[in-house]
Amino acid sequence: MAKSPSQAKNAVMRCLRGIVDPYPSDTEVARVWAFFVKTCVYCGLEMERADRKGHLDHLVAFKDGGANDLGNYVLACRDCNGNEKREENWETFLRRKNPDEEDFQRRKAKIEQWVALNAPSRRIVPADQRQAVLAAFEQIVAVLDPAVARLRGMRPPKPPKKTVSKPRCATGRKQPAAQPVAPPRETCPVMIGEGRLLGR
Repeated sequence: MAKSPSQAKNAVMRCLRGIVDPYPSDTEVARVWAFFVKTCVYCGLEMERADRKGHLDHLVAFKDGGANDLGNYVLACRDCNGNEKREENWETFLRRKNPDEEDFQRRKAKIEQWVALNAPSRRIVPADQRQAVLAAFEQIVAVLDPAVARLRGMRPPKPPKKTVSKPRCATGRKQPAAQPVAPPRETCPVMIGEGRLLGR
């Protein structure tokens, strides 16, 4: 469930894209996880599906015709896909994340193996469909943004924060905090010698 206007927009875009280019089934998603052994293909981070740190990343972005077929998906961690790669070319990003040549070649080969394995099902989203999705999205946003602004204007104002001021003495300075007073010491009789008492 979207908790902010930006999340709602992302959900709308995903929905519109899914109409012209269906998303993979749970079974197909499980195949991606299994092939990449629950590991981010870019940095090697090990993940579990239950912890929601793994993302399915498009090798070719939607704006460039990339579709939701399995051959266009790889497994990536949340940081690599969501915070770092963005729309960057996957091979350029992989090189940046793996300055070690051996790591780079090993992970690149894994991606290319996956792409080749799913080559028969590869597809491209035609330009007219991409433009139709973007046009529909802009129409929805044109209605959503003013509605959000109107609803925000209906929210009651937040109550002012209460400030508690410390008492001041006659000079205008803050009174020092009261020092705790030690309780009086109790005395108990102590027998000294025969018949003599001394307070302890």
